[in-house]
Amino acid sequence: MSMDDKDIAYFAGFFDGEGSCGLYYQNGRKYPPRLEARITNTYVPVLEELKTCFGGNVYCRKKTPLRHKPVYAWAIVNKEGVRKFLNTIYPYLREKKDKVGFYLGL
Repeated sequence: MSMDDKDIAYFAGFFDGEGSCGLYYQNGRKYPPRLEARITNTYVPVLEELKTCFGGNVYCRKKTPLRHKPVYAWAIVNKEGVRKFLNTIYPYLREKKDKVGFYLGL
């Protein structure tokens, strides 16, 4: 899928509202922390689109009560993929721009 500025701005807004990034340990601090980016939402098509454009995985977060919609997450954990995603959306970010800039070393 090719992305234009509208797509990138949309992904940035989605990340600003529903996403997070940070350094996370795997296996209880057995390994060095790694930079991860993720977006959690109930609307799977956008998460699948992010997977198509940037890689990563989409998975069901947890079981929810019957009256609630299932919650899904898109997560990207490989170093190059995370940096590509964050660098791509960075110019369009508002709320998380400082945090993303910190992790990108800007």
